[in-house]
Amino acid sequence: MSRPVQVAGIMSDNHSINLYLSNIKNKFNPEIIGVKCLWSPKEGIAEFFSEQYDIPVAGSYEEILSDPEIGIVLINTSLAEHFSYAERALEAGKNVYTDKPLCAEIEDARKLSALAQEKGLLLGSSPDSFMSAACQTIRKQLDDGAIGEVTSFDVHSSRGTAYLAGFITHLLDPYNGIVRDYAPYHITQLVNLFGPVRRVFGMVRFPEKEIKDRIRAGETGEKTPYTDYELNEKIAVAILEMESGVLGTIHFNGCGCNDYSDGGFAFYGTKGILKMGEPNIWNSPVSIIPESESYVLEKGRETLIPLPEKYADNDFGCGITDMAVSVREKGRPFRANDKLAVHVLDVLTSILESAQTGKPVEVKSTCERPAAFLDEDLFR
Repeated sequence: MSRPVQVAGIMSDNHSINLYLSNIKNKFNPEIIGVKCLWSPKEGIAEFFSEQYDIPVAGSYEEILSDPEIGIVLINTSLAEHFSYAERALEAGKNVYTDKPLCAEIEDARKLSALAQEKGLLLGSSPDSFMSAACQTIRKQLDDGAIGEVTSFDVHSSRGTAYLAGFITHLLDPYNGIVRDYAPYHITQLVNLFGPVRRVFGMVRFPEKEIKDRIRAGETGEKTPYTDYELNEKIAVAILEMESGVLGTIHFNGCGCNDYSDGGFAFYGTKGILKMGEPNIWNSPVSIIPESESYVLEKGRETLIPLPEKYADNDFGCGITDMAVSVREKGRPFRANDKLAVHVLDVLTSILESAQTGKPVEVKSTCERPAAFLDEDLFR
């Protein structure tokens, strides 16, 4: 049996590193994966998590890249820094896994994917929530034909960005509008269910910037500069055409309240409707409404589908642990891979491009649908 793959965690102030470290230390099989060290370009960040999880702090990023025991570099910095840290790690011969999305710019993501392939290394990225009990349960229902042929879908979500930015501070940074920061969960799940996206037509809004633009239009003199937060889109609506032919809409409102109970998916089939809550909630409710000749939803017709206990408890880290299995078993595919991550970022970028041009955009990349997951066992 080969040794567990050792991870080095690189972080800024992204709160999600806490979930990775907690789950790798306490949930996932220590014969598969472990955390050797932490490092941060910001003073005190790595030391804080080091004390919390009893993990050593590396002296520098160069020290990590030169350590032959490090098998995966986990990059959990600000989105704008993903490319530079990932490129350096790949050049140094390290496998890389990043927080979502893979990069800020699609061309940088393509460069990283090509570099990983050239070097014979693995490159992956969150979100891995498509591996959750909820996301995998609804996938099985669809694959088993529970609602017949799926013809369309609807995705919607409300998020209080202003409130969340008070403690998820990367939302104040460039590139962290609702499309790149939040939509990856939903787009990745759609690819998990139906395969790649062919074409998008999107619209976005920048409420704070648009208000300031209206004020400026009636004023003279010195203008207050825009902040990065104001230049991040808060509302996004798009039509998606999947390569499979399924059509659907997505609607994200970052100016609303944090009501995860309201957001989610609806899938419309020839024999019924399947529903699921937010994809980043690992135990989101999944329900089915079978076909009926009645136009009224009778009491009891919509029923909850039981979820398995495994992968239903905020199990972030499944993606990097699945990747660690592939590091150990060379040639084994893993699910949250670079081809999926590049395609998801390509879809997000195409939505933003469509919003700017006012025209539909063909998504240039494609990817394989990830393998089903619930039969895997990554836990202790």
